[in-house]
Amino acid sequence: MLSDWAATGEAIPKYRQRLLEELLLLSLVYDEILIQDEVLVLNVSLAEQFVTTEQFRIIEQLIETGALVILTHPLQLYPDQDMRERASLAPIKTRAEYIAKLGTSGDRPFIPTAKQIKFYDLLDVCITKHTS
Repeated sequence: MLSDWAATGEAIPKYRQRLLEELLLLSLVYDEILIQDEVLVLNVSLAEQFVTTEQFRIIEQLIETGALVILTHPLQLYPDQDMRERASLAPIKTRAEYIAKLGTSGDRPFIPTAKQIKFYDLLDVCITKHTS
């Protein structure tokens, strides 16, 4: 099931406990929860809720089991070979860089926070460790 979470994050529960309940329920009902990398990159609330390794563990477990699948930006759509190579090693962080350079967050330029960058690092380690 493709999540209905918009990149703006308005559909994402604001409280960590409610978000975890939703993720766990969806993982029981559906074989897979598909989420676009752009949602993870642009949503400040997710980064704030899962910035520590301990908080991130539930996300990691969902990825490890295949219940949560992150749809990454196709490598061939990055503008140059350097960015494609970096995206193969750090897909979320590179996607954030791509949006910062060539896109926006709503009507404003996108500048990730320190917590978002830490969240990207956690996601990248998890994604590269558990590729499907």
